[in-house]
Amino acid sequence: MAKLALEDAPKKVRDLFDKGFAAMERDNLDYAIDMFMAALDAEPRLFQARKFLRAAEVKKFKKSGGGAIQHFASTLAGLPGLIAGYMQLKKKPEQALRTAEKLLRSDPLNLTFIDFADKAAMAAGLPEVSVLNLEVAREAYPENNTVLRRLGDLYVSTEQHHEARQCFEELVHRLPNDQSAIKALKDAAALDTMQKGGWAEAESFRDII
Repeated sequence: MAKLALEDAPKKVRDLFDKGFAAMERDNLDYAIDMFMAALDAEPRLFQARKFLRAAEVKKFKKSGGGAIQHFASTLAGLPGLIAGYMQLKKKPEQALRTAEKLLRSDPLNLTFIDFADKAAMAAGLPEVSVLNLEVAREAYPENNTVLRRLGDLYVSTEQHHEARQCFEELVHRLPNDQSAIKALKDAAALDTMQKGGWAEAESFRDII
């Protein structure tokens, strides 16, 4: 399921996005979140709405003083939704993604919810949403090696090889004896070099030369 540009979305969806954007500018975060979620319910491919939704959620969460205790409480409260989401994952991935968004609304920096949202986005064919979620997690938890490794893998799968290389360089710096991280760095570096050199676009032997 390819992402959809805002200008290509139906007028109703664009109107919802515009209302959310205006509300966010006024710092009316609850209404902004409502509008962005409504836009995504109507058009789950609208990646721009999801980016602004996540920004509004994180801003609201930080303003509320959210921390470890709130993460624990939100995980407990979200368990029924999380279980339901995992049951939706294989046969109803778009519904699982909606469930993930509801969980993230309550706590956008909850690693348990982010992990599920990552899986739901991949199942729904929206890897760029997985990247977004992991980028948010990386910013919130810069020392988390699991997040860093997963984000590097996602960058590779979405052909963002320079970003992948940077992730694995940092991971190897932290874990200099981790052979899987070293291999991932070598692979990402090679792909990054190919991408910069245009080798991947070469169609014939003459093009390569």
